[in-house]
Amino acid sequence: VSTQSTGTKGVLRKIKTCKGKIVLRSISTIHTVQQDTEKNDPTKLPVLIIGGGIAGLTLARSCEVAKIPYYVLERDDTFHSDKGSGIGLWGPAERIVNALGIGDRIRVSSQRMSCAGYRNKEGVWLAKPPTISSSTITTCLTLLRGDLISALLDSLPEDRKLTAHSLQRFRVDEKSGVITAVFQNGKEYQGSLLVGADGINSVVRTLCYPDVRPVYCGGLYCPCAKTYREKACRKTE
Repeated sequence: VSTQSTGTKGVLRKIKTCKGKIVLRSISTIHTVQQDTEKNDPTKLPVLIIGGGIAGLTLARSCEVAKIPYYVLERDDTFHSDKGSGIGLWGPAERIVNALGIGDRIRVSSQRMSCAGYRNKEGVWLAKPPTISSSTITTCLTLLRGDLISALLDSLPEDRKLTAHSLQRFRVDEKSGVITAVFQNGKEYQGSLLVGADGINSVVRTLCYPDVRPVYCGGLYCPCAKTYREKACRKTE
């Protein structure tokens, strides 16, 4: 992801994205600036990840594996591994957690669905695997969101995980390209990259685009699992 930043407030004017080996679709906003490599070594400036949900923690784990300095900064007093319901990891997502070294951990507390898919309210298939197979490409690994968050949290060093850090504002040094994030607890952190992984009501997005607000699209996502009643009854009998 590359961005261009101008102005004293560091407001993003243009964002370009490109496909990579790991895609984190839940990240709300990414803000970066042109580095002055003669004065600042980018490898010594941490990535500042705002938000300790699945997206933020996955990025943090990616940085840990790649040996990129980072901090993940959560607004609340604790990281929440007990919130949310279930989540499904399709083949490509499971390959990512494998690459991050937590695949075996989450498979212990998960179930694999061999024919997972999406239907609309009339029952028409919206997305369906081409074949019913045991392949990890065409199956879906189902687990509790909390189990995924716990696995990610346990894979990160304690000094990289900071709680009670609610972002208040950030500023960009136009000369050096260093980003300074200021938090409501009075602390400040400097970095080369500020990532907004703080959900639908993203503070990072609001600071970059004050006039942009989420718009309800009228849709409702209802996950469910169909069980075969007759088969279950025969087992019971």
